[in-house]
Amino acid sequence: KKTKQSQILKNLSSRPTLYFCGTADIEKAMLDIDEASMLQGKNRYERFLIYQKHVARYPDWKQKTRFFSVPDIAHSSTVFYKNNIIQKDLKSGSKSVLRLLTTKLLF
Repeated sequence: KKTKQSQILKNLSSRPTLYFCGTADIEKAMLDIDEASMLQGKNRYERFLIYQKHVARYPDWKQKTRFFSVPDIAHSSTVFYKNNIIQKDLKSGSKSVLRLLTTKLLF
C-alpha cells in the first residue's frame, strides 16, 4: 500500500525531532557524491541547511522540529555525543528524537 503525502507529513509532525550537524562537516570523505546527492548540497552541512529550509515550508512539521548547528565539529558521532549541547538534551530526558546527520538526506 502506498502512503499518501498527507499521512507522511502528519507522521513527521506528530513528534518532536532534533537535528544536529557540525559546521565543520564540509569534507567529501564518506559523502555520497553521485549526481542526485550533489543536487542536495555540496557537503553534509550545506545539505543540513537546505533540509532545514525544506522543513520550514511545513508549519506543523517546523513547529515540532529543531535544528542545531554545532560549531567546529565535522563528521564524527563520537564527538557529537560528547558535545555539551547534545549531552544536556540527552540528560534532560527529552522525548525528542536525536538524529545525527551522517547519511544522505532524502526529500
